[in-house]
Amino acid sequence: MSNERRRPREAPGALSVVTTTELSRSPHQVLARVAAGERLIVVRQKRPVATLQPLNGVVLQLEASVQDIYGWPVDAAFQEATKLSESQRELLIEARNGYLRPMALAQDFDFGGLIESIREMSLRGLTKRTHRGWELTGRGMVLREALLQEQPAPTD
Repeated sequence: MSNERRRPREAPGALSVVTTTELSRSPHQVLARVAAGERLIVVRQKRPVATLQPLNGVVLQLEASVQDIYGWPVDAAFQEATKLSESQRELLIEARNGYLRPMALAQDFDFGGLIESIREMSLRGLTKRTHRGWELTGRGMVLREALLQEQPAPTD
């Protein structure tokens, strides 16, 4: 069994991830990777906080990428949202602090069906089971934001 630390999963073509702990303990190694041409996402508690990229002698401000930090095209979230069931859409919209709240929807949907929807979302990489409940993954959060953008603005 390897004693190599477990690293966050990365989507194919995604930027590599480095934790703030790894950066603070081995800054020379991390910066050597950047100097060699690698672009990195720095994460703190599984949330992205910065990017590191080689300057190649030129300093410039980059515009937002057409890919999210997981390497997915930004518009892919809108395409993926069309594949969700009504209960899955509502579960994502009603999520609070990164966690699903199936009990909040129990009056509108069959509770067993909600749990099955959550399991399907987990298989698709949108949620994961933790000791506190069903937590949204980074991809789940991106999809939730896409759904919230689709919501009509409230009228007074």
